[in-house]
Amino acid sequence: MNAKHYKNPLSRHILFGCLAFIVILCFAMGMISFVIFNNTMMAHYQSHLVDIIHFTLARIDIDDLEECMESKKESSKYRELLTFMDQARQNYEMDYLVIVKPIKAEEKYDVMQVASGLFKEEREVQSQREMAIPFLGDMIGSFYPPEFIEEIYKDMHTRYDIKFSTSHTDFGRTYDGAIPIRNKKGEGIALLTAGISLRGINSSMRRYLFITVVCAIILSSIFLTFMLLWLRTRVIIPLKKIEKSAEDFVEKSRSQKDPNVLVLEYPDIHTGDELESLASSLVSMSKNMKEYVEALLASATEMANMKQKVSVMSNIAYRDALTGVKSKAAYDKEKERIDWDIA
Repeated sequence: MNAKHYKNPLSRHILFGCLAFIVILCFAMGMISFVIFNNTMMAHYQSHLVDIIHFTLARIDIDDLEECMESKKESSKYRELLTFMDQARQNYEMDYLVIVKPIKAEEKYDVMQVASGLFKEEREVQSQREMAIPFLGDMIGSFYPPEFIEEIYKDMHTRYDIKFSTSHTDFGRTYDGAIPIRNKKGEGIALLTAGISLRGINSSMRRYLFITVVCAIILSSIFLTFMLLWLRTRVIIPLKKIEKSAEDFVEKSRSQKDPNVLVLEYPDIHTGDELESLASSLVSMSKNMKEYVEALLASATEMANMKQKVSVMSNIAYRDALTGVKSKAAYDKEKERIDWDIA
């Protein structure tokens, strides 16, 4: 039987099994790499935001800022803070760096603009009032969802640490951190928020995943090639040799009366494993079968000889040696047979 006649050849099962293993391995490697890379990058971004927020907090004169919010007039320290925030946003490539004050009045929430870090062209546009860029004291609550204003209002009064979140803004997907600005009494007077775009991390992640998947496919292809070659040498070819020897044994044993032919030809297998042991066992089994057939033939010959001897002894016992005529014992035996038949 040739391999092409097999309905489910072993080589096909091995190939499909290896391909399934490679696909699962590539998927697992991609997912693990994605999680590790994402966590690493987000930790880096978070550390970056912490540094920016604390650096900005250190530049804020809280008493002066509180007075500016109450009077809605800019002081020299406030303008210095704006200059610093502009430089920080540009140098650190941030989506935004803002200070706002959530307000609650008669169960209604609103947001007052305090300070924003702007690029040079944005600052020029703001000074010319050519765009709706808010100034100190402008109410900008209409730009935020009501539930979000309520949330940051509570954060300003209850939180003391930085709150990190991911949001979708006009800049795209942004990772931001917000911390309350507190006066000497410990009261929350405003909220400092810094946001960094995740465009870079998304692009880097896609590139990293692409490289990881390509490397996994290349390595898996090399692994698959060597695995199939190894399996062909160590498993498939030895099995085919055993199969060929068995087929030859069946063919030459059909209607064969010579026991010497009933021996399986040893397949040339020197793998030193279970397949070589299997081949040796099959050869030993065929030798045992040959010995068994020889014993059966010897028994049959001995039975024939004994039958012949019995016939000779019967003739001697029931015939006269000189005349060849049946004896009185033969007459008596024949009479008993006839009487039994009559009865």
